[in-house]
Amino acid sequence: MERYKKRATPNLFINMAKDFNFRLEPFIFLYITEKCQLRCRHCYMGDRLYHPQEMSYGQIEEILRYFKTIGHYKLYLLGGEPLLHPKIKEIILLANKIGYEVVLTSNGQFDKKIFKEFSPDMIHSFSFSFDSCDEAIHDQIRGKGTFRRLVQNVK
Repeated sequence: MERYKKRATPNLFINMAKDFNFRLEPFIFLYITEKCQLRCRHCYMGDRLYHPQEMSYGQIEEILRYFKTIGHYKLYLLGGEPLLHPKIKEIILLANKIGYEVVLTSNGQFDKKIFKEFSPDMIHSFSFSFDSCDEAIHDQIRGKGTFRRLVQNVK
């Protein structure tokens, strides 16, 4: 255990997984931005939403290339709201070029025009945040009008 008391790096975690016979999941959950247009009552981002940070394209590229070399194949883009990242188009293009299956997690409050820039096979699946099938409850948690916009955008 003494050898693990150094600075945490991806290789350190990989070596630990091998030493302890852990199975590495081939998924990356990448929080590319803290920006979000909503202020949900339960959000774990808290005050960070008021001073959001985001990963640079260069940081994202470095991470994606590294994890691809060790067998990762599925990328979950998260945030905040990942569609608010200014380089979202480039990030999705890069992920596809490298060979990732892209899963986009969204609150559903986007402008559908953004998807005209992608071919249908570039985003392998979506994950949307429904807090209730009751419009009033969902809107109470996420904000007035969010349920209807989400339903419209899922269609």
